[in-house]
Amino acid sequence: MIINKFFYIAIFSLLICTNIFANDLTAIITDPISGTILAEDSTITISGTVTGDIFSNYEMHFVTGNNFSWSNQGISIFNVFATTENGILGTWDTTSLNLTSWKLRLTVYANDQTKKIYYVTNVVDTTSPAISQVTFNNLSTGDKFWVKNGDGLQLFADISDDYLIATENLWVDFSSFGGSKYSLPSTWETSPTGVASWLITTNIETNGVISLNIFIQDFGNNYVSINLVTTADYSLPSIDVFVDNIPLFSGDFLQKEITISAYVTDNYDIESFSLYFYNNDSLISTTSNHSGVTLSLFIKDLDNSRQYKVVAVASDLAGNIITENFTKVAVVEDFILTEVLPAPNPFNPNNELLHIGYKVSIPGIVKLYLHSITGERVYTEKQESHINNNGYNEFVWDGRNQYGKLVPNGFYFGVIVAEDNLGTKKKELIKIAVLK
Repeated sequence: MIINKFFYIAIFSLLICTNIFANDLTAIITDPISGTILAEDSTITISGTVTGDIFSNYEMHFVTGNNFSWSNQGISIFNVFATTENGILGTWDTTSLNLTSWKLRLTVYANDQTKKIYYVTNVVDTTSPAISQVTFNNLSTGDKFWVKNGDGLQLFADISDDYLIATENLWVDFSSFGGSKYSLPSTWETSPTGVASWLITTNIETNGVISLNIFIQDFGNNYVSINLVTTADYSLPSIDVFVDNIPLFSGDFLQKEITISAYVTDNYDIESFSLYFYNNDSLISTTSNHSGVTLSLFIKDLDNSRQYKVVAVASDLAGNIITENFTKVAVVEDFILTEVLPAPNPFNPNNELLHIGYKVSIPGIVKLYLHSITGERVYTEKQESHINNNGYNEFVWDGRNQYGKLVPNGFYFGVIVAEDNLGTKKKELIKIAVLK
């Protein structure tokens, strides 16, 4: 499914969350309660509940005033195990602290180190934070509608609240982009209103619509999240190139007049597609098609004393680029049989097939004769001109003789005889080892 560019980022939801993390991980401080003015030089009993099947451990920290250097000095953890009932979590020695302005933080960790944070503060905050003016930039391509593997992304969001928001209370789930589920902002100054930003290099391993989620938690334990989506394209385009309707390979033979056709496929639309024909490094013909999938070049008066090169380049909407090079393609007037090669060799007919590849410069009739080491013919095959095109071809042998039985172990000799329509013949000899 192709996502329309004009829907680059769709905001699906803006909701107040009461539990961002796993449902079976819960934590709450019941005493002291928000709004309490605590006495200096006293010991405060911290009570609450921590529970969940995935619970690992918890920590207690505090700050005073507008200081955001969280400290655990003076706090003794009462119990490191989960409790399903309200109980003592720890004690807090408040000696020499100005507790007219304070915040207490309970951080609970799951087995995978996912964490849930609960705050109490002398300020009672019942207003949820807000997220607005979200901007999602692709720093690698500048395209705002697509992402691919390795792109650098930057996310901006305007954050506002009645009170200060700590950096640790802003995070983005970048897991669909190959990043962290708990990515803190690269810039944020804890002010009640401002712009937070995140940077990430993508490590995408999927195609299609992917999402990220921005989360905010204030000191009143009010949650807000926002979900944004874009389209990821992990895969490169694919290009097929043909000469006179025959697949092209590097080193192939060409006629003096040819038609080169190129076709590109992709999961989504193509941004650009180009086809080039070179005489060595000199470009002699080219054609392009933006958003198209088919290209064609007609070339004539090719010289058999030169070597040519065909290059096809395609780019998709996400900026994935593929280049196919076909080098040392040559014009040949004479009938030539080359590159005769059996593989695998040795060959086990019990679990594999033998491929005997070869190239001919002009279509013709090609025959394969296989003989035992004593000279007995064990197999014959012929390929006619309508099957055997110029360029790369191959015979496939399953190791059976002309009666359908597997040949015994040993060495066999193969003779390939190629003949063009003028009666010119070429012959090549190969040696094959059968080992079962």
